[in-house]
Amino acid sequence: MMTRGIIEGELPENVYQEGKREVKERFATVAGFFAVTAAIRGIFSQLGRAITKVGGAIGGDTGNAVGSAISTAVNTLVAYLCDCCLGWVFFRKDKGAVRATCEGAVLFFKHGKTFAKNMGRIFGMTLLSLLAIGGVFAGIFYLIFSFFPAAFERFALEFAAANAEETDTMTRILSNPKTLAIAAAVLAGILIWSVIHSAFVRPFILTGVLRN
Repeated sequence: MMTRGIIEGELPENVYQEGKREVKERFATVAGFFAVTAAIRGIFSQLGRAITKVGGAIGGDTGNAVGSAISTAVNTLVAYLCDCCLGWVFFRKDKGAVRATCEGAVLFFKHGKTFAKNMGRIFGMTLLSLLAIGGVFAGIFYLIFSFFPAAFERFALEFAAANAEETDTMTRILSNPKTLAIAAAVLAGILIWSVIHSAFVRPFILTGVLRN
């Protein structure tokens, strides 16, 4: 429906019912598309892990961070590419699914400036979303956790006892009640952000990518 609205300049009166009808009509095609894209995303996910490991082996923590950043960029790009191709498969009913997918991929990569604009939009708005939504919820959870200092002192002691032989940074952080509370709040904030971002922010970004 997003692809149709962007290309034709208008949406049907009942977007939900029209979208539901489209999916029913092309259910086999869509199911096959999702199976293929799931395999593609899985392959690139494994590739990303390999890049991260190689980066860590070559450059230590810095190399690991660079490899992780590259992996994230590649996986994000593949996810949006698959979404754009799926939209084109729905819109180009006159073409076979394979040909429409190839056309969608060509359109996605056609212009260098547009490609850079898409990536800037994706990562810029995702980062802004993470800082705004994740930051707010992390602060809320930290405020809640601050009412239970005894619980975090106990958790920190148990963690320190279980990892007495470890000396890495993460172990030191989680063995301290205050930093443990902060880490727990940040993790909870990220989990809440991932749900809100996927449900509301990401579709907004995807609309901009499709329009570009």
